[in-house]
Amino acid sequence: AAGGGGGGGVDGSSSDVATISNDFEAFDLHPDLIDGLSRASITKPTPVQKAALPRTMTDSTSVAVQSFTGSGKTHIFLLPILSKALDTVDQKRPEGEIVQH
Repeated sequence: AAGGGGGGGVDGSSSDVATISNDFEAFDLHPDLIDGLSRASITKPTPVQKAALPRTMTDSTSVAVQSFTGSGKTHIFLLPILSKALDTVDQKRPEGEIVQH
């Protein structure tokens, strides 16, 4: 898996995962996202993720990334989007409400 490394507890319980260092914390991602990455045993950003994530975490930066398949490019773009969406829901802003039809 892209950004792999680390590994959770045998039973995957949150108490086991919480003891694992997750280097993605350096990117100021939402805590639930960090927890999800840890549960998926994704704890170390790949070199391309280390280089590009700080730029994609800002609102005013366009980023183009070229790297080989499996290098973690998709995470570079998805993690900031998911983190901001979780922040919006946490802040109970109107655009963060879930509406059921």
